[in-house]
Amino acid sequence: LRPWKAGDRFKPLGLPGTKKVSDYLNDIKISGPAKKKQLVLCSGTDIICLVGSRIDHRYRVTNSTKTIYFVSTL
Repeated sequence: LRPWKAGDRFKPLGLPGTKKVSDYLNDIKISGPAKKKQLVLCSGTDIICLVGSRIDHRYRVTNSTKTIYFVSTL
């Protein structure tokens, strides 16, 4: 779990291709102060999700999914 960095890219579930995190946050009209607080959950160098917003298409639940992890941020 870390703050997003300039140049971070992910593949938003339901959208074609990859997108920069900064562009995605602009597209969904997140304000400047909220952007700075946005966290990403990572596995190695892959972004799994933007916390509270959207998961990466590659980490979606499918019929072949064997393990699901639940992450809580309190």
